[in-house]
Amino acid sequence: HHLGNVISQLSKSQGNVKPGEIPYRDSKLTKILMPALGGNSKTLIIAAVNPSLDYVHESISTLKFASRAQKIKNTPHVNIASDENTMINEYRNQIKQLQSELENMRKQAETETKHQSEKQKIE
Repeated sequence: HHLGNVISQLSKSQGNVKPGEIPYRDSKLTKILMPALGGNSKTLIIAAVNPSLDYVHESISTLKFASRAQKIKNTPHVNIASDENTMINEYRNQIKQLQSELENMRKQAETETKHQSEKQKIE
């Protein structure tokens, strides 16, 4: 039911969607499928139907769902990976930042230790 609502909204909008208009958060399934349904990806839906007359209502419902899903227009883009030098520079900067944070934490710990030992001497 929730997946059908999301598919219906996406098929009606045809790419002109504001972020709050699609009810992805109505169920866990639609929240998990959000990147595939309206995001930066190509999505394939396989509709399985049964030729038996006993299941005609389910088959028609499945075909209607697949028809609505077919109308969804995603615009996937290739994620461009950075070249090696750029990535290395980013990692070096991140390492420097982490080393700086670690040094600041060590200094803070030393200061706290000194204050505690001074309090103990006073007591």
